Amino acid sequence: MKKQNANEAKKLKLILAKALNDVTKMIYIRELKQAWRIPFST
Repeated sequence: MKKQNANEAKKLKLILAKALNDVTKMIYIRELKQAWRIPFST
């Protein structure tokens, strides 16, 4: 029974990590697009 719980926890962590990764990517892309709108000053 304990092993089952450990596996479930591992699965949950994986799903959470993936969701977090997706959110981070979305925010990163949005920030990048925002940065692109600003004209580059050389």
